[in-house]
Amino acid sequence: KVNDEVKWLGEEYINWSLPERVSQRGNEYRQVWVAAEKQLAILPWLRFLGLYVAEGCISHNRYVRITQKEHPLVDEIATTIRELGWRPILNVTGPKANCTNITVCSAQLSRWLQTEFYVDGMGYSSYTKRVPPFVKKLAPHLIKEFLDAYWRGDGTTELKGGRSWTTYSHQLADDIQELILKTGKVASLRQGFDQRLEIPYWRVYERLRASLEIGTKKVQRIIYEGMIGCVEVPSHIVLVRRHGKVMWCGNTTTKILGEQLCRLFFDNHGLSYAA
Repeated sequence: KVNDEVKWLGEEYINWSLPERVSQRGNEYRQVWVAAEKQLAILPWLRFLGLYVAEGCISHNRYVRITQKEHPLVDEIATTIRELGWRPILNVTGPKANCTNITVCSAQLSRWLQTEFYVDGMGYSSYTKRVPPFVKKLAPHLIKEFLDAYWRGDGTTELKGGRSWTTYSHQLADDIQELILKTGKVASLRQGFDQRLEIPYWRVYERLRASLEIGTKKVQRIIYEGMIGCVEVPSHIVLVRRHGKVMWCGNTTTKILGEQLCRLFFDNHGLSYAA
């Protein structure tokens, strides 16, 4: 078993600044329209972003829309939007009139989402979504706010009590796995195939246990001749993923292995070790 001993610190925020947006309208663009920089409280902002990545989309470069069936969640989305200073517009939709569109009319917000929430040059759809880069730099408790909102909007509770997120965007799946690790949890990633749409999807699992088990039944010695590469970074801490499972590993340099063996010897004999 490999325990999670790497703690992510991240950045703390109370408010987040939505950048100013300047656009031109009218014949020959003689009218200038300015949306001033907007200060947003970080917690409702992260909840909004998590709910948006779950079931959100952009229309006509100015309408930001989130669609949901569950009434408690519809109320949460509308309340969150009001906390951020926008006016939500609610419309019943769906073939059975059992869904609600919650819409915000804001070109400023729409353009920011287009820039930060989608893979560059790949269009604006659920297949190209990603986590905004600034979210991945946040402190664990702020990242958790985003993940919890995303899970409420489009997540699943597993039979054993864990949580999972499913997406058609490979980049988004990678990002969610990274965020789960930064909150101190164990995460794994699996790829599936949607038979109806004939496209792949990815499912990220947040494990309940605090350690990752590595199977040893298939470990074997092989005869090998050739080059062996080993990446090394200044901190000697490397994040490794194989078959969708990730773990923090240390570089296997002579100095590090020597210190580890010394620490193990001293610990086993009840002695204190000073490097």
